[in-house]
Amino acid sequence: MFIKPLISSVFIMSLLSVFGLNLAGASSSGYYSVPAADFNDVYGNCMTFNYGSDLWPYSGYGCDVVAGIHLPDGVTVTKIMMYWYDDDETANIQASISRTTYPGMSEQLSSLISNYYGDGSSSSYAVTSIPIDNSNYEYYIRVSLPSDRLGLIGFRIEYTNQTFLSLINK
Repeated sequence: MFIKPLISSVFIMSLLSVFGLNLAGASSSGYYSVPAADFNDVYGNCMTFNYGSDLWPYSGYGCDVVAGIHLPDGVTVTKIMMYWYDDDETANIQASISRTTYPGMSEQLSSLISNYYGDGSSSSYAVTSIPIDNSNYEYYIRVSLPSDRLGLIGFRIEYTNQTFLSLINK
């Protein structure tokens, strides 16, 4: 009598698992870096240079740059950090995280701005909840550097991945 109910519950949990209805889950986190060296000119007329690992516009110029984001499908972006130098009290770096459908429609998902003027590096961050769907979208970061006294160091993207574990393994 004891074996039959045990087999039945194991069978039911296995059947639920086959159809994606796992009842126990766990999440893991990860990080993805986008260094300044990954960014390219948006319009084809931007003059930038890399000083070490930083990206700077040439003297007298501002520019817009873009880099792709290649995260695993199904993860959820939870935080985006932008690292920068701001030595211009009248201008700020502006960044946007967007996605594009394959026919080309773009949608902004989050934005950041350099919010501190002074010597040395600093960072800005946005707390988000952006699910990544690589089957329908491609993702990118666009950065506006309107002054030659603004430098981009890079981005760090934090994400979580919800994984479902079969109850049979427990």
